[in-house]
Amino acid sequence: MIRKSVTLFPLFLLAGCPGPGDRLPDKVPAQVTLSGNNVCITYPVTPGDYITSVQIGSEQNDFVYDVFNDKPVHPARNQCLPVFGYHFKPNKNYTLYYGLNNKEYDFRKLIHAAFVIPENSSANTDKNNQQK
Repeated sequence: MIRKSVTLFPLFLLAGCPGPGDRLPDKVPAQVTLSGNNVCITYPVTPGDYITSVQIGSEQNDFVYDVFNDKPVHPARNQCLPVFGYHFKPNKNYTLYYGLNNKEYDFRKLIHAAFVIPENSSANTDKNNQQK
């Protein structure tokens, strides 16, 4: 019995225990639409929301990752989120995350979407999709 306790104790020390400080961020689903050649990413904006990071990538290892805590993006209801110059190509699987914060939230959240651009589309982004 003591031997089992001695063996398990270091395992729990290394693995940690789930608790209030050890949680995964809540995911907020994003809506992705293709309008002309533009990818538009939206989500249900709550007043006071601000975005402090972005990660967009595909299975081809072409990705964008940026953290901008000093100059957060303040999203507006019914407007596309910025894609920071990322060019989407047809027939690729894309996953994106935006780090979402709000003074009303206890914990940071992640805006999340996974999607594929249809084959007959060329979804390069333009200035209408860029917000700084």
